[in-house]
Amino acid sequence: MRPGSALECAASVALPAMGTGVGGFSMEEAARLMVAQARAFADRDHRLERIVFVVRDAGAGATFEAAFRGEAAPPG
Repeated sequence: MRPGSALECAASVALPAMGTGVGGFSMEEAARLMVAQARAFADRDHRLERIVFVVRDAGAGATFEAAFRGEAAPPG
């Protein structure tokens, strides 16, 4: 997120859940880490108005929504 904020031109950013497909990284872990880092960044830099997490399906979306709420990932 830093490159966009350094340019001071981005009001929003889209972040894909990298490594969660072929890379084999756990969707739950990716969601937890990405949400935590996005929150930490937003706390420091208030220029960003919107952060969008790009995921591959509804199950992954539910996992990110649970991470955003601070809950365990839904079964499935």
